[in-house]
Amino acid sequence: MAYRLLADENVEQATVNYLEKLGHDVTHSTITLSSGLGLMTNRSHGMPGKTIG
Repeated sequence: MAYRLLADENVEQATVNYLEKLGHDVTHSTITLSSGLGLMTNRSHGMPGKTIG
């Protein structure tokens, strides 16, 4: 069974890669800005990064 997961900036990229290899949909927050906003990327769907609040 595949899961949709949200990994914050504290999760290693290798872990994200491993979870994707297992078939999970992983969204990885890679940057935390000083304003508290994060940059989100979703590589498995080919979506560009977007700033969220």
